[in-house]
Amino acid sequence: MAPINVAWQTDRFPEALTVTQLNEFMKRMIEASPRLAGLYVKGEISNFKNHYATGHWYFTLKDEGSQIAAVMFRSSAAKMKFVPEDGMKVTVRGRVSAYVRGGSYQLYADAMEPDGVGALYIAFEQLKRRLEGEGLFDPARKKPLPKIPTRIGIITSPTGAAVRDMINVTGRRFPYARLTLWPSLVQGDEAPPQLVAGLRYFNETKSGRGIHGGSLGLQRRAGGPGGGGFLHTGHLRRGTRDGLHPLRFRRRPTRAHSLGRR
Repeated sequence: MAPINVAWQTDRFPEALTVTQLNEFMKRMIEASPRLAGLYVKGEISNFKNHYATGHWYFTLKDEGSQIAAVMFRSSAAKMKFVPEDGMKVTVRGRVSAYVRGGSYQLYADAMEPDGVGALYIAFEQLKRRLEGEGLFDPARKKPLPKIPTRIGIITSPTGAAVRDMINVTGRRFPYARLTLWPSLVQGDEAPPQLVAGLRYFNETKSGRGIHGGSLGLQRRAGGPGGGGFLHTGHLRRGTRDGLHPLRFRRRPTRAHSLGRR
């Protein structure tokens, strides 16, 4: 049987779309869905890349049956309390849209929470590993505490229960020690600079360094359940590496206060 020649006639498909038109159409269709404009998706992180030049995060979110490409732009990534890692199970909030040039759709994330473990705990553990890698918990860096301190500095809130506890306990154990309070927040975003200022004072001033034969102990108190208050002390960089790590700063704050016993 002789083959049949069929001439291809382009005018038979007057409504044919270009590839770009098709992808743009799919993008509009996806973005028109209210369900895809703001949703939560849970899965496991893989192929995580922190693009340091731009600050954007690129990763794949997957489960046992499928996966989706995802991106979190710098404006949202900068607000995160922890950095995702491959294998981490998370719940992501965001929207779905299409990438026209690549002909694919992906998840645009604006928030993320660990699935099963709190974000603050993960941030604390990541910070702890980083500081351990820098050798900041090396016992050789620590200074011995005086057996009988004559001067004790306290960095904490002046209105919290912690300062009362310190006054009472110190009054029983070291009745002749002089207490100096540096008032500071111990939780919240404004806490780190105030805590650092307290460390500056106790490391630089004469009373803080305990010179003229005195012995100094420094106590940093942060209350609150779950250890959340202590997370900020990890953000203090040099100021919190050691209790009395010798520091050098340009300015000296002058708002420490002596405390009475009771």
